[in-house]
Amino acid sequence: MPSDIRPDGSTRVQVYGSSVSGNRKYKTEFNKLIQFLQVEEIPFEFVDIASNEEAKSYMKRKSKGNMVTPQVYCDGEFKAMFKEVAEAVEAFELRELIGLEDEPLDLDDLSGLDGLTEEELARLNAELDAPTKTSSPAAA
Repeated sequence: MPSDIRPDGSTRVQVYGSSVSGNRKYKTEFNKLIQFLQVEEIPFEFVDIASNEEAKSYMKRKSKGNMVTPQVYCDGEFKAMFKEVAEAVEAFELRELIGLEDEPLDLDDLSGLDGLTEEELARLNAELDAPTKTSSPAAA
């Protein structure tokens, strides 16, 4: 991920959106999404696609062309649109949807992996190769 989209040491969760949208539905959904994250005490960073072409291209690529905002990302991966977030909040599953139930793998510190069995390594590789859970894009 480009460093100006997610600087080192930043939060795991990003909300991609536009600071200049005049769309009432977008503003309502964005404000509710921010409230959901704040109530759950989930730190996040806002990524403004209106002022950052690289972020806009990144969002388009990661969400398979879906440009409807707001979009939620965790560890640089697309996780959900507003509708899926609202449903997860009602089901008390927001952290699971976003992907916060596990700590991220620190690829700079793999020192503990030398004691793993072949079976454990195979399981980890399978988890890393598995497609990420994404929801179908919401209609505009």
